[in-house]
Amino acid sequence: MNPAGEIKKGNEDFVLWLFYSNRQYIRSLIIIVLIFYPAFAILDFYATSTSFNTLLYIRLFIGLPVLGTALALSFVEKLQVYLRTINASALFIVNLSISLMYYHLTPAEKAFDSYYSGLIISTASLSLSMSNIKLSNIYIIISTLLFISISLFKHHLLSFNKLLFIQSSTFLITSAGFWIFANTIIDRFSKKLFQTQKKISLERDQISTQKEKYEKLNTTKNQFFSIISHDLRSPFNTLIGYFSLLLQNEEKDFKVKRDEILRIYFHIRRTYNLLNNILIWGRSQLRNNYFQPQTYVIKDIIFENKDLFKEIASSKNIKITYIIDDYAFVYCDKEMIGTIVRNLVLNALKFTKSGGDVTIIARKHTQKEIEIAVIDTGIGISSKTKRKILKADEQYTTPGTDNEEGSGIGLMICQEFLNLHQKQLNIDSKVNHGSKFYFFLPQNATQIKRNK
Repeated sequence: MNPAGEIKKGNEDFVLWLFYSNRQYIRSLIIIVLIFYPAFAILDFYATSTSFNTLLYIRLFIGLPVLGTALALSFVEKLQVYLRTINASALFIVNLSISLMYYHLTPAEKAFDSYYSGLIISTASLSLSMSNIKLSNIYIIISTLLFISISLFKHHLLSFNKLLFIQSSTFLITSAGFWIFANTIIDRFSKKLFQTQKKISLERDQISTQKEKYEKLNTTKNQFFSIISHDLRSPFNTLIGYFSLLLQNEEKDFKVKRDEILRIYFHIRRTYNLLNNILIWGRSQLRNNYFQPQTYVIKDIIFENKDLFKEIASSKNIKITYIIDDYAFVYCDKEMIGTIVRNLVLNALKFTKSGGDVTIIARKHTQKEIEIAVIDTGIGISSKTKRKILKADEQYTTPGTDNEEGSGIGLMICQEFLNLHQKQLNIDSKVNHGSKFYFFLPQNATQIKRNK
């Protein structure tokens, strides 16, 4: 990012913070000047020989319009970032109008020296208005020098009343120095306060982020122990039950039916898959650098579990069809995508009745993306169930067509792993008409921003 742009943005943030923190004070100051500024015209009328109309016109047509404009602009949101400059300029014009009225006096006027007080009051307003510090200080110096110049070259006050000139000039210069100093102190204090509040806000955001992180880790821990305490014990209890029945046979030699062996086998396979999911998921939660994408042939990833799919499909009399482009390359984390495909296919087999079909697709979707889809002719999914499945942070499970149990962690892992690929799981399904689970993967690295 451009450093100059950062500085400008920082200044804008400070101006807006200063205004929103003190807008009532800033507006009140302008209103006070608006009220008292024309009132001085009446007092000046009785103290000077200058026409009342002249004094009033100078105030009405020079001072009041700019003060009113500054006040009105403070309510325009888009202009609030420029308000420090607007207010400084408005109050400077008030100073100029006082100098203009001072210009019309003669050295013999009774209120001659009272205009110095008027200028000091106006200068104080400029200093205390929280206006742009550099601009305010320049305006204070210009106003002071202009006033002294009028005394020296227009009224020849040095010759006419040397003591008054020295006293008033000293008074003006001292006052200007004091208000410049006060203006600088106020601005520095405001900036330090702004930086402190900004730091507190940043620390609060960091604490909030850490809180969310720890809450997520706590949720992960609870999910992990829930799976271990319930879902992982369940298949082992079933296996123990099967082996207990077999061991109850007191004959030295006994035959075990193939169906019983298959049940034991599938429970072991399911337990293995569950353990594998838990290990992969746990590792992804604990390691920030776990996501390691490279370019692979998608066919190789899918066929890694081909034998497993075949065995389970055969036991349920389900036909598996592969529609895969032989040379379709994808840029992905191989282990993650393999886990996603395995879980989607096992889910499809789980919810497809005997004699059904499961189709695994990996083909070009666009010039840059490959579609991976698992389609079944199973029991389908309702819209309500689909919404639950697509919640990445929620476990959802139902028994399969042969009352196969599940943990619900499989689809949750699919969601999390696809998020790391900046992709999402899509579902097309209708109850009793099957389902299609699908997602898209890029063919090259430019489509995935590496997590840092």
